[in-house]
Amino acid sequence: DEAEAQPTRSPDREFCPHVTDEEREILQQRARVLSVTDDGQDENERLSIAVARVGKEYLGFPLDQVSQFSDIGSVTVVPGSHSDIMGITNVRGERTVLLALGRVLGSEAEAGGTRVAVVESEGESVGFVVDEILDVVTFHSDEIRPVGAGSQETRYLTGSIQWEDKLLGLINFDAILTKYVV
Repeated sequence: DEAEAQPTRSPDREFCPHVTDEEREILQQRARVLSVTDDGQDENERLSIAVARVGKEYLGFPLDQVSQFSDIGSVTVVPGSHSDIMGITNVRGERTVLLALGRVLGSEAEAGGTRVAVVESEGESVGFVVDEILDVVTFHSDEIRPVGAGSQETRYLTGSIQWEDKLLGLINFDAILTKYVV
């Protein structure tokens, strides 16, 4: 049924809220055509990744989970919080809890990163502190390799993927966030 295939529209998150229904249908049709890549692969089989560095580790952040990247402003330490929580900061007017991603992953990297990848979780903004954001790239889902099981680092990864001459660990934000009550 065609009526069931139409997504529900939220007025506060709607793209081009002032277009007519006919114009919206044209835009949706164009989006469907553009979602098929030149090699015939469906866009849903592709994954956009932000490449980040934490210490000596290179990580991939799925962009469908990251709402923004920002510099870190002043940080307010929260007494009694978990040692992986650096504190709270203001990112573009939103209170954001900062997690030291290197500590979370068991890395020896210092928690001195200057950039933050912000993820929304249950109405809260959670920022993952990194040293730098290097690139944004797109991979086909077939390029993702499984990770070994068991270590603290690998339980927070969904897989790995080759980027330039580096192997990126793909971050599983949901797995990390279940450890922390923020």
